[in-house]
Amino acid sequence: MVIAIRRAAGAVIGITALTALAAGPAQAAQPHPDASTQTAHAPAAVQHADSQVWTLYTGSAGASFRANSSNTATFVARPGTGYQFTGVLGSGSTAGWVQATSGTYTGQWISAYSVTTTNPAQPLGSGAGSSAVVSTPNVTRYVVTGWATPNIRASYSYRSAIVATVKQGVAFTGTYVNYAWFRITSGTYAGRFISTAMLQTSPNQASYNGVMPAAEMCAADSALGTSWEPTTPRYLACGARDSLANMNAAFKATFGYNLSISEAYRPLVKQQFYYDLLGSQAAVPGTSNHGLGQAIDFDTQTTKGGSTSIYYWGTPQDKWLTANALNWGFQRPKEYSTPGVGEYWHYTFVG
Repeated sequence: MVIAIRRAAGAVIGITALTALAAGPAQAAQPHPDASTQTAHAPAAVQHADSQVWTLYTGSAGASFRANSSNTATFVARPGTGYQFTGVLGSGSTAGWVQATSGTYTGQWISAYSVTTTNPAQPLGSGAGSSAVVSTPNVTRYVVTGWATPNIRASYSYRSAIVATVKQGVAFTGTYVNYAWFRITSGTYAGRFISTAMLQTSPNQASYNGVMPAAEMCAADSALGTSWEPTTPRYLACGARDSLANMNAAFKATFGYNLSISEAYRPLVKQQFYYDLLGSQAAVPGTSNHGLGQAIDFDTQTTKGGSTSIYYWGTPQDKWLTANALNWGFQRPKEYSTPGVGEYWHYTFVG
């Protein structure tokens, strides 16, 4: 699982798997907070009563409750993916842990990096982009992307030439070609095209970030999921979802297996949970481009028998994505292209 953090300079970047915050880099041989060890520690302090109570779900089959806020505390239970409970985040010596306040394991502790605010039993997206697409010609739409710079294309194809890039809030008048493409009909870029995934009826990002209309969100193929939240679909803006599917087909033809996505769309409640968990390290809720269904995070865990993520800088998979992702409208932000700097796993949809 990957979340966005904020650099000292103010730009939003990301960090590797949340487990790494407790256990070191994802590729390092470090104990995971869910590791089944049996050494008990002294009781940890209970969070203050006025702390926010969260409705949470265990994110993976390996998520474990323990007697105290330590990965060496007595193992209590491993309830399985999707177990629901309420709990409060620890602080100080219990930071990074959640204490259950309801359910079978009331009073027990679980790593905050092993829980999610997403209910796997409640699908988010209805799929067809129907609330975005209208048949009326010459409607006005606004670019809503946060800090990303979407592409204007010569035609409605990601293989067509990039004519220009645009920023948050720019208005275009045009007509929907389909739920994936919008043809601009006036102004400097008349006759050019932009992905509908970048457009909304208002320029106010706060009206959409983390609260995207369900009809504009589409679930990626479940085969692209990981062991983290395995039953929870990864949602993207519908036009971006189709591009991901096509990119995955090409990737699979090259490597013999699917891309693996740890996170895509991030609801506001999940952004808030990360912010409460990490404080100033986390992006301010409502500012992550994950909250617009315009970003994906590839799996950062060790897979396919390697010592690092298969998407790490310099791997064959990384080189393939670097060379080809823009053919489907995705790209890793330029500031992350230097090995060791930023997020190798984060790709933004720019159309």
